[in-house]
Amino acid sequence: MAFSLFKKKNYADTVFTAAKIYTLDDEYPEASAIAVKDGIILAVGSAEDMESYKGPSTETVDLSGKYAVPGFISLGGNCAETVTKGIINVEEKTAEEPEEAPEEVPEEAEAEESPEDAEEDPGAAEPSEEDLRIMYEYNEAISERQKKLQKGFNSKGFTSVLSIETDRRSDIYKDSLMEMYQDGSLSMRYFGSFALTKQADPRILQSYLESCRVACMELGNMINFGNLDILNSSSGEEPNYMTEEYLRACCKLIASHGFCIRFTPSDRQAALTDLDIAGELSETYGKQSFVVQHDMEFSQEDLSAVFSGSAVVYDTESRAWKGAAAEINKLTIEAAHAIGKSRLLGSIENGKAADLAVFDSDPFAAESKEVFDALSASCIIISGKVITL
Repeated sequence: MAFSLFKKKNYADTVFTAAKIYTLDDEYPEASAIAVKDGIILAVGSAEDMESYKGPSTETVDLSGKYAVPGFISLGGNCAETVTKGIINVEEKTAEEPEEAPEEVPEEAEAEESPEDAEEDPGAAEPSEEDLRIMYEYNEAISERQKKLQKGFNSKGFTSVLSIETDRRSDIYKDSLMEMYQDGSLSMRYFGSFALTKQADPRILQSYLESCRVACMELGNMINFGNLDILNSSSGEEPNYMTEEYLRACCKLIASHGFCIRFTPSDRQAALTDLDIAGELSETYGKQSFVVQHDMEFSQEDLSAVFSGSAVVYDTESRAWKGAAAEINKLTIEAAHAIGKSRLLGSIENGKAADLAVFDSDPFAAESKEVFDALSASCIIISGKVITL
């Protein structure tokens, strides 16, 4: 029983040293080294602190005095549409649009030909060589576009992206991401979010979201689906009109199954309704995120009539330039909360994913939005692996 008296040392796979690391962790805001194991941060501190985490197979990476921050998270765009545009044309059909019921077939027509009478064509389901060639070319084109897209994101320090999907192109896109994940070329975390633009049966919507989430399990948090984006109006004349009663019932069901929700209202009344709903949900489901994003200005009197709770609100003022520190906070801490991944992303601390953006110059020294946007990352680190740009 002697073996039970000793605990196996938890050595790091990789130790990153010689950098100025802005952790965005209030308890330990700056560091010069981190240790990583299995893609997760094991320790944060100085080079000396990391010595105890080094084992016979630990790799040490010298960042040569560069500046590191948590990997940035993009909250906008439709990656599937961007990557497949002009390659694949898909008739838009969203989860809120149930399949049309097939036309009823008269009994006489059904009786005309029975399965026994019909001749089977064993090759009917087999794609031709030409079909296979076209499918291969489509897949190659989509893969190349995805690599170009993620390289563009990576070059600006982004290691994660929230993509709002509106049609069946997202299924094709996710297949491409899956192939890249399997061959190790995926260098960005993908968080899919379904866009709800009109009233739909909440049960069908919840079932659809569940199926997407299950399909993304066991992928190392690289491909995810756990968000709902609601684009709503309070005007019955608008195509994205949704009643308050419907919204409350739908959101309660979706939130109760562990999904995060972001609201993008198109008018003032819709915004106030969304703020109230998001506030109530945030109090009930504290581990999830509920975000309201709008461009409207409200008085204290307006806001006193609704309950915003701990929901996150992005308005015109909050998105204006307030300095590099505020901008970095929005792209890390706030963005991680918005996608419901603040326990995994957003800061550099023990137990979180080892996703970092590394710059030659100090991003906190940027004096304007233009200067900040012009910054280029020298490399990114995702799950502890260095991606050279």
